Amino acid sequence: MKSFLLTAALITAIAAPALAQDTGPSAAVLDQIVISEKLIAAGTARNDAVLILAGIKLRSGLGDDMGTLPAETISKEAAFAAARTAATGDDAMLGMIDDVEAEGSRRMPICSTNTYGSNYCY
Repeated sequence: MKSFLLTAALITAIAAPALAQDTGPSAAVLDQIVISEKLIAAGTARNDAVLILAGIKLRSGLGDDMGTLPAETISKEAAFAAARTAATGDDAMLGMIDDVEAEGSRRMPICSTNTYGSNYCY
């Protein structure tokens, strides 16, 4: 009976973390989302495309770690529209905005093979 109870306790201790559901992004990721929101909002308020792009870049660097964002967050499309509005008349800045927007679709892994046959991609 003791071995059965000990086994049941061990199985419960091992299985409990595996059964716990993911509650969303970590605190560090949430902090970065908040900072990106503040950068985008400050850039929109100051009509500063650089601040808006900084917020967009910060958020895009998080990738899949963000999970599902709350409905109150600024969408990527709205942020790019605000950046374009702030950069009106500045062709160089508009070009940078286009580059940042196209960056996700253009990225491709760069891979190399060393003399030992290992592949490295970055």
